[in-house]
Amino acid sequence: MYPPKKRWLALMLAGTQLLACTRGKILEPHPFETEIAAIEAQGKQPLSAEAVLFIGSSSIRLWDLKKTFPGLETVNHGFGGSEMAHLNNCAARIVFPFKPRRIVVYEGSNDIHAGRTPSQVVEEMKKFLNLTRDNLPGSKVYFLAVKPSLSRIGELGEVLEANRLLKAICEQSAGLAVYVDGCTALLGANGMPDPALYQQDLEHLNELGYARWVSLLEPLLMPTNVN
Repeated sequence: MYPPKKRWLALMLAGTQLLACTRGKILEPHPFETEIAAIEAQGKQPLSAEAVLFIGSSSIRLWDLKKTFPGLETVNHGFGGSEMAHLNNCAARIVFPFKPRRIVVYEGSNDIHAGRTPSQVVEEMKKFLNLTRDNLPGSKVYFLAVKPSLSRIGELGEVLEANRLLKAICEQSAGLAVYVDGCTALLGANGMPDPALYQQDLEHLNELGYARWVSLLEPLLMPTNVN
């Protein structure tokens, strides 16, 4: 048995975890709770049929969507340096209530850097597709390939394998998902990430790098060219 003081603390901790589970459908407080709550605070009105929801880690969060997609209605729900499991755990809070018809997802590089295997990463992506099918029937998911980076060059093999598996999942999704090869678009002629496309940290994209992604996504996302 706990001593009285420790028993009281244990009950308080259990209550906090139960509240987090009730609000966020997760078993513990979300590691990016402040950012998730800020997105929720913007309201949960359904998006228009033309809007595209961008969701994922810092590569989404740092993306100036209004500037790079001036002719497209975009909403940015990127948060932190998240992993795919983090997105799955909060999708009921910052994805599904907005009822997006089109969702662009970028995750994976942080997962691999944290030691997840390519198959584990893609299993989480597959889980997101299943959740989307159940909660947003008729919506489409555009998965940006896991990004290579010079700062994590030792993980390039895992990145390429994850992308191979992700592409296969998308091709087998019966039209639910589209694989967007934003990985190859960032490689130079030598098969390595092109440093001209990255910020000084050699991990996040600069404007030139984002322009490569825009060139792939824009033909798919413009209202007259939805695929």
